[in-house]
Amino acid sequence: MKRAIFSVVAVAGAATIFAQDYKAVDIGSLTSNGSVFNGPMANNGTTAVRATTATGQIHAAVWNGSSLKDLGTLGGSFSVALGISPNGSFIVGQSALANGKAHAFLYTVSTGVMKDLGTLGGQSSSANSVNDSGVVVGSSNNVLGNRVAAIWQNNTVYPTQNLGGANSEAYFINNDGSITGMSDTPSATMHPFVIVNGEIMDLAPGVPDGGGGFDLPVLNSVNATGCSVRGISSLGAVPTMFVNRMPMVMSTTNPGTVTSVNRFFETCGNFYTINGGFAFRTNGKGEFFAIQGLPGSYGAIAQQMNDLGTVVGTCFTPSGNVAYYDHKGIMVDLNTQTIGLPQGVVLSDAWAVNAQDTVQCTAILNGRNRVFLLKKA
Repeated sequence: MKRAIFSVVAVAGAATIFAQDYKAVDIGSLTSNGSVFNGPMANNGTTAVRATTATGQIHAAVWNGSSLKDLGTLGGSFSVALGISPNGSFIVGQSALANGKAHAFLYTVSTGVMKDLGTLGGQSSSANSVNDSGVVVGSSNNVLGNRVAAIWQNNTVYPTQNLGGANSEAYFINNDGSITGMSDTPSATMHPFVIVNGEIMDLAPGVPDGGGGFDLPVLNSVNATGCSVRGISSLGAVPTMFVNRMPMVMSTTNPGTVTSVNRFFETCGNFYTINGGFAFRTNGKGEFFAIQGLPGSYGAIAQQMNDLGTVVGTCFTPSGNVAYYDHKGIMVDLNTQTIGLPQGVVLSDAWAVNAQDTVQCTAILNGRNRVFLLKKA
């Protein structure tokens, strides 16, 4: 199979700092001394997180722009939010039932109702992603006890297509209805897949039994023909992007992962070498750029890229982790670009950035983990 090799380009030192001022918004907690942990964020800023309750349980919660609301559970002791629709209307995840089993749920933000999505005949299920139409994908146990990729649509759950093996899981669905996931092949080797226009494609055909080594495939939000995955090829385990079903290898030397791909087929991710790891980005021309850390740092990891080309993540410095923002090769410490942070609070990690350039970060406040949304000032 033909492969296009991405070229590697050095990033020149920036002469000026990219000016971007943010205002920090503490989304609060469910209790006065509770902790809040990062989660998926929609384009309108609606954010689904994990938060501790007064009894110490972990519940899914949603920030709607003014307050943090407990989503509750399906009758059990926990719930966790795993996905949010791009428009912020729906949240999906997994919740415990009163009998101790765990089922996928769909939460509608406008009504505040959490719905049990049921299973494919087994005892448990989980929902990973939802699009603006409320179509949900994830996985469920079936009557044979196998874990299979599932799609919930029109109040019905169906198994998705798979690659012929017993087990599979769907991780992402976009507004075009394209799906990415992982599936066993008939020889029980787990491969990444994409379903586009009802047709499934093995993203690692020809990988020998036991090849393995894949990371979760990520799907871009608009173009139904592109996804990214760490693949195994004759060149070894390397980050790979698939455009129009053609694999495009972004490096031939170091193993790594693609963590995000935008609608323009720009990507970000992380490489791993014997000397440690570093973050990278690629542009729409297929050029590869190392994301340089802040002066004196030990390196950085990239978490997400938006359609504006903004990359966010964590930079490792001698004084500790700091959240960063990188735009077209110019990295800044978000702590130096943000107003309204409580005294002594350091933004340690940036987890997500949406289409409005709102950045989701975490920090320690009064000894508790908290989530801050950084909005353009």
